[in-house]
Amino acid sequence: MNFMRWPLSIGLFLLIASTSTLIISTGLFAAEKTAKPVKDLSNMIAIFDFDVAGRVDKDIARPLSDSVRHAIVKSGRFKVMDRANMDRILKEQAFQMTGGVRKDKAVEAGQFLGVGKIVIGSIGIVGKTYMISLSLVNIDSGETERVEEDNCKCELDELIESVKRAANKLMVGGPPPPPTPVPIRANEVSKDDWMNGMSTALPAYFCKADQYFRQCFTVTQIECEETALSTARICLAENKDKIPARLRQPEDGTKWGTVIGSCAGAAYEIALQKKRISNSKCNNPNNWK
Repeated sequence: MNFMRWPLSIGLFLLIASTSTLIISTGLFAAEKTAKPVKDLSNMIAIFDFDVAGRVDKDIARPLSDSVRHAIVKSGRFKVMDRANMDRILKEQAFQMTGGVRKDKAVEAGQFLGVGKIVIGSIGIVGKTYMISLSLVNIDSGETERVEEDNCKCELDELIESVKRAANKLMVGGPPPPPTPVPIRANEVSKDDWMNGMSTALPAYFCKADQYFRQCFTVTQIECEETALSTARICLAENKDKIPARLRQPEDGTKWGTVIGSCAGAAYEIALQKKRISNSKCNNPNNWK
């Protein structure tokens, strides 16, 4: 079924991506028994939920840690263990973790997970300023290799960008260079800001429980998000040169949101066509306006 038949919301923002890696293992056919090579864990990393303190809403710990996870994946510095595998392994080991954890407890969990490093973080608030801290910890030595912070005197939903800044600094050892300022009118948004906004909001939009992409495909929340991330990344890259440097709102946002949304939706259907549910509800476009 062609996704282009489904209308999309005007402000549809898309999100990106995780890619799958094909691991090819080779065996040596020899009579002589050889020793198994030691697996290098130095580039394997696990990200734990934030330790939320004081007046900060406890429910933000999970989505903010997911933002850290996505930023580290995009950096390409480490192979990041996904949340589903972390939960499964720790459950098998009867290892109890809820919310943020102490450093020593997180190091112990990292040993069970078989990673070389972990990221732990905390968020608190002083007055009206949120204070975010991220630590990169070496599992073998238990030492904290790097700590980065970011402060945000902002609304709660703006913490996503603050967390991303801290994660980027953690990966590169310092803040990224500031972008060249471009004058923007009140009703305009830059292409980079618009594309970043789309890439941030897709999992929440595409993969809500009542949406077509969850209702009509036999996928988990994580599988939905990863597929949506991947298809959105492709569609944004394909259209990057066509999107204007500055978008007038709401006209350009509506136009390009529909273009990217249609592209990503169609790609999502192709990627998961074997898992699509065929019934009267899913097959009727009028149910998904």
